[in-house]
Amino acid sequence: MADLRRMRRMLDRYDDAVLRSVFTPRELAAVHRAPAPALRLGVSFGTKEACGKALGTGLVGVAWTDIEALADGRAVHVRLTGAARERARERGMRRWRGGWRAGGTERVLVVVAAGGTSGALDGLDWADHLRTGKSWECLDTSTPRSSSRLRWS
Repeated sequence: MADLRRMRRMLDRYDDAVLRSVFTPRELAAVHRAPAPALRLGVSFGTKEACGKALGTGLVGVAWTDIEALADGRAVHVRLTGAARERARERGMRRWRGGWRAGGTERVLVVVAAGGTSGALDGLDWADHLRTGKSWECLDTSTPRSSSRLRWS
């Protein structure tokens, strides 16, 4: 889950030279072309965090730019390089599937899954819910002091 207010502040505060420490040139190009740049940045940021969790150790020892997220509609295409790719190989993660959904103007939810075989990710209905716009509910634990139920309709 990415806070879009934070993404807007990042875009206002930092130039591309600084943002390249977190985002790849292709991600930044997509952000600059997007009608909603903060949303596009949030999708990339949320995907990086979700991939770090899937890799088992967060982003410790992995460069942020080792995980590239490019949105295509509501789908997210993940490309790993460097330490992220190596860690994924060690864990048998060869295929990635992701999707995103905006929660109003303040949050974007990104969900990713990784599998090792060609059919391992088939039938994941959460991705269909995110892409088709069906209602979705999750528990937001993005802030340490509180959690709340979020609903997208």
